[in-house]
Amino acid sequence: LLIEEILESETNQEEDDDKQIVADLLCKTSEKELILIEIQFSSQHDFFHRMLYGTSRIITERLKLGEKYEKLVKVYSVNLVYFDLGQGEDYVYHGITQFKGIHKQDILKTSFAQRRRFQKEEPGEFYPEYYILKINHFNDLAKTPLDEWIYYLKNEALPKKYRAKGLSLVAQILKVNQMNAKELQTYKKFKDQITLSESVYETAYFEGEYKGIEKGIEKGKREQKIKIVINGFKEGFSIESISKIAEIPEI
Repeated sequence: LLIEEILESETNQEEDDDKQIVADLLCKTSEKELILIEIQFSSQHDFFHRMLYGTSRIITERLKLGEKYEKLVKVYSVNLVYFDLGQGEDYVYHGITQFKGIHKQDILKTSFAQRRRFQKEEPGEFYPEYYILKINHFNDLAKTPLDEWIYYLKNEALPKKYRAKGLSLVAQILKVNQMNAKELQTYKKFKDQITLSESVYETAYFEGEYKGIEKGIEKGKREQKIKIVINGFKEGFSIESISKIAEIPEI
């Protein structure tokens, strides 16, 4: 799944008393499908209705006048709830639309022509899908990448071991957020030094290339030092340790 774009999450009201959907995050995938992400901390008895309204509003607003129904966009509704929504023992629920025969108990499938045109096996695949993550029901045993993300959402910290995509970036952000004023100031100076070093290196390299006097060995040494600094910070080493390894002075 590739997020292509973060969209405006607040819909326009048609009338003064019309409902307004304000999503915490609305994304468009590389397949042009939409992901509506909402976070709810306090209990809301009609939250299931809110989920339905949110997907319905997004779908209908994006069908232009005169367009065919087949232009309707697929929507995924992801809901992070911090209260006891409904009745159930699990902490992750997935809701889909499925057409089941009353007498034969068979599942309705798309026709051969529909499968060729829309690449869908069941008609329910055209309909919105819902995910409910009951954050406070999670038992803190992170066994899957999804569990690792839920652990973070619940505890505002990372499990001891994690492999989920994106959590390495979260770890860096958490380190910065946990810094005191002095550490934050030093960190900003350190980042400025990295940016300056990269800029100076690139300028010298391109000027040298233009003049025909590029020095391969010197280029390699500079590039290696920059990599040591960046990777050292990513691994959580102190500025003093990185300075010694890269043989550059501290600010």
